Amino acid sequence: MVKEDVVEGTGLAPFIGFVFVNEQYRGHHLSQRLVRDAESQIAKIGFHQAYIVTAHVGLYEKLGYQQIDTQTNIFGRPMRVLAKKIAINDNKE
Repeated sequence: MVKEDVVEGTGLAPFIGFVFVNEQYRGHHLSQRLVRDAESQIAKIGFHQAYIVTAHVGLYEKLGYQQIDTQTNIFGRPMRVLAKKIAINDNKE
């Protein structure tokens, strides 16, 4: 989780950033598990929304993210800004 990703000045937070799975481990849904773990942490600290900046199409949509914007990143590349509402778990364990 990061306050700001490679697209600056959006006014959005928190971002799930830097999700990377080495090629030899791909195909085992590890990126989905990483995103869900991050969403859980986001909910625990009280946020209702999570954001992802990516050039990929399809991966995060499978997890319920929807594109809300297109921005240029700090390297001058077009990026998709995605968002998802996060359910906060009120159960105290």
